[in-house]
Amino acid sequence: MDDLVDDPLESQDVFEDAMRYCMLTYNLMLANGVCPEQARAVLPQSMMTEWYWTGSLYGFARVCQLRLDSHAQNECRQVAMCLNEACAEAFPISWKALNGTLD
Repeated sequence: MDDLVDDPLESQDVFEDAMRYCMLTYNLMLANGVCPEQARAVLPQSMMTEWYWTGSLYGFARVCQLRLDSHAQNECRQVAMCLNEACAEAFPISWKALNGTLD
């Protein structure tokens, strides 16, 4: 078994069509007066979303330690890289201390 998709462009097209249809359905439901909480039920888990995330700096460091590992799923590593960069910028000294890189 290999990791290659037979026709990646076709797969991408099918995926994008499905996402567009879900968004069209969602927007139509909103236009018809369905509340957003119920209308979101038609949106797949893979769609982009926005959320507010709270936690401790220690907790974020733990997430990065686990998700920046080469064995972590690629998408999880990408999120952890963004989190790592944001925390390093906002809390440079504390972030270095939590990650064992403080001189």
